[in-house]
Amino acid sequence: MTVHKLFAPRRVGVCGSSRGLPEEAVPFCQGVGARLAHEPHVVIVSGGAKRRPGTAEDDLAADWYIVSAAERDLPPDMVTERIETVLSDVRGTTEHFYIGSSRRARGKTSQARRFAFVRSIDALFAVGGGSGTAQELALATELSIPVLPAPLFGGAAKEVWAAYRNELLKDLRIDEATAGRWEESGQANSEQLRKLAFEMVKALLDSLPRHCFVIMPFAEDFTGLYDFVIEPAIRNAGHEPIRLDRAAVPGDVGRQIHDGIRACDYAIAVLDGLRANVLYELGLAHGRGKPTILINRIGALTDHDFLPFDLSMQQRLEYHALEASLVKRLQAAIESMPNHQAVMARTG
Repeated sequence: MTVHKLFAPRRVGVCGSSRGLPEEAVPFCQGVGARLAHEPHVVIVSGGAKRRPGTAEDDLAADWYIVSAAERDLPPDMVTERIETVLSDVRGTTEHFYIGSSRRARGKTSQARRFAFVRSIDALFAVGGGSGTAQELALATELSIPVLPAPLFGGAAKEVWAAYRNELLKDLRIDEATAGRWEESGQANSEQLRKLAFEMVKALLDSLPRHCFVIMPFAEDFTGLYDFVIEPAIRNAGHEPIRLDRAAVPGDVGRQIHDGIRACDYAIAVLDGLRANVLYELGLAHGRGKPTILINRIGALTDHDFLPFDLSMQQRLEYHALEASLVKRLQAAIESMPNHQAVMARTG
């Protein structure tokens, strides 16, 4: 069953050298896989390449090291949900691995498989690589899919990094000092390379638009608050709001609430009136550890609407009226939240 894009996990593609991967790149690739495994709402997508013909037994592909490391760090029952391989009917000689679930490209050429692979992802991480990796990076760039070609192990990834360096620094929101450190770390020890991989994966994930689940009464009285304050503040921050009554997605609304909260990066909850649906959804967000911004109009919480003890201890954004400054205040609150925790708790 196809999952609506509002509720779907982020799909991060991994690609790179299928032979001749430098020995020092192995702990780096393993770090990439481990870091992605610790993001609870990320699916790792690869082409499944393991070894080229005629190479040594230990001359394995970057994909293999990344995906096998992720598999080790995932609970066994989550492997098929969190790892996917894009296959094709091309009769090549490359040995493939089959970890997690698989999806078959409709095209019967290597180029078609690469296009199917890139079109199915939200971001692409590349290590080394040859002409195939170069094609995948070019496709992703053309389709405006965020990419991070690791610059420290040569190959197509380093070439693309050099060609698009200025744009990548801007897209990944990193400074010259960070870029220089990435470029010069090829001879670091295994632990340093693993930490570097964690840092790069975080930068790539942070470059993706974040999803905000909006928890509020769906009544006419609150239309202005959403249209003129909440939605503009979210979009001004470069993020995507999820409001179920506006999304008009067919299906079970109860299931969509759970899926939307699970998929979101953070939530905004309007406490005015302390509606039952708001408190229920807010409880789900807190239960999943989602950062949440609480907002209410001053005077809206009366003695009759006594604020529960659990919420009274939390800071709230309070307002008198719908004015331009409120958009700026809410946007500032959104932008003050960290994009991704170093290691997030797994959620089902």
